[in-house]
Amino acid sequence: MEIPGGRRALIVDDDTMVRTMLADALGVFGYIVDAVDSGQKAIACFAAGRYDVVLTDLLMPGMSGIALLSAVRERDLDLPVLVISGAPDVESAAEAVRYGAAGLAHGRCALPSLEGRAVSTQWGRREKPQIIA
Repeated sequence: MEIPGGRRALIVDDDTMVRTMLADALGVFGYIVDAVDSGQKAIACFAAGRYDVVLTDLLMPGMSGIALLSAVRERDLDLPVLVISGAPDVESAAEAVRYGAAGLAHGRCALPSLEGRAVSTQWGRREKPQIIA
């Protein structure tokens, strides 16, 4: 099993428990993880460093996950961004794909999806988006 040593991930979620769970999971897979609770803080992180993947909640106070995805696209067209939602719908999925998300995952399915993609390092830039329900 190949572990992506030194790869960096940014997790953005206003829910402390979800943020911690995702950070712990990616940490186990060898990622160096920064985790923040808002899109605004995520933008500040981009100014300070580079990331290999971003995981963001869809619905957050202030800046939504889609707004963050749009801001990420202004800086890096190819950075894989996985949008996670507690209740994804067709409209949200279509909007996430339109802005170039690598995928949209339902919150309870996020960890199994992360395990397969993180361990195999298949966050590939500009890969076909996936809806994980």
